[in-house]
Amino acid sequence: MTKQNQQFDVRMSKPIVVAQASPEVKQWGHWQFPSIERLADGRLHVEFSIHKDSIVSYGKPVGHAVSDDNGLTWSVPERPDDLEGGLLLAGGDRLKPHAKVPEKLAERDMQLPKPLGIVDSYGNLRTIYRASDIPDLYSGRFLRRKRKGESQWKVERTKVHFPEETRFTAEGVLPYPSFCRLKAAPDGSLWGLAYPYMPDERSGIMRMTPVFFQSDDDGHNWHVQSTIPYRGNSAVDPKQDDREGFSEPDIAFMPDGSIIGLLRTTDGLGLGPLYSTRSADNGQTWSRPALYESFGVWPTLIVLKSGYTLAAYGRLGLYLNVSNDPEGLRADRKLVIVPPGEYQKDTCSYCGLLAIDDHSILIVYSDFQYPNGDGVPCKTILVRRITII
Repeated sequence: MTKQNQQFDVRMSKPIVVAQASPEVKQWGHWQFPSIERLADGRLHVEFSIHKDSIVSYGKPVGHAVSDDNGLTWSVPERPDDLEGGLLLAGGDRLKPHAKVPEKLAERDMQLPKPLGIVDSYGNLRTIYRASDIPDLYSGRFLRRKRKGESQWKVERTKVHFPEETRFTAEGVLPYPSFCRLKAAPDGSLWGLAYPYMPDERSGIMRMTPVFFQSDDDGHNWHVQSTIPYRGNSAVDPKQDDREGFSEPDIAFMPDGSIIGLLRTTDGLGLGPLYSTRSADNGQTWSRPALYESFGVWPTLIVLKSGYTLAAYGRLGLYLNVSNDPEGLRADRKLVIVPPGEYQKDTCSYCGLLAIDDHSILIVYSDFQYPNGDGVPCKTILVRRITII
């Protein structure tokens, strides 16, 4: 382990192009929201959105790129559906979230129940229902599993024990619930992170609420470990009473056994604070969320074996904080990955982090102004290597 509070330096490589759109591609959602993983054969794999940012795009094909030289060069795989990625489980299975295509309400003779409420999300009205009141044919939470020794991925409907779960309709469809992230805990259990709408415990307003699911049987059954009800802070956010809630949670399991988390509040009202929280009892309870940064979407955490904790976030721009603090939430070094520019014209501010060794990561992200071979700015997916020395 690194001696805490000792001096360290950070080196950041030049960007390497993973994939690049043509200059005319400007729509929000295209060539954005990248993630990165290590495949079973040792190659790196990046996925990214190639459709508009909308629930009607759920389940549509995504962009893919692979690298067999640790991120120096990238190519498009011939058969992306066969790539062996996802979480490697103790028994040898591999597991990853599955984005199921939403049900088009106009094509279904679906008897919808009485709604619990209606919320406005970026100008789109969402009608909220109890999940238990939705016809069973259109219910469920789905994962993709590749069993040990088998060659094909299979979609499976998991058993989620969550009586308070809600569903919503919007943009003419009923989307299926999914995990926004899957995590493997040090004790071998799996964690599924989500942020469905739940009634605010004080006002009754439907707000996005982080829910932490846990599975002790390789993802076949899930139970709720805890939730984090929304509690804003008017001292740092004058719009806190009207926020949509806490969203896009990420967590990291710390060496001392605690868990840290980051929570987004940016919504259709504009940029909102990024909050931090901590649990000392394996996620059963959480500290009251506190200000981490005055802005931030899709916060992403990773803890290196050397003891450093890295946190990425942005909007505007994209940043990476490096912490040498045992609690992981102090920003000892703040790196600018993409300088802040015009709103939603600099980067989507989403990224993925992957540990390369005990002191290095790759960060994959988008830059909307990266020049192509002719010097024309294009929406581009990039990687950089970050090394702590």
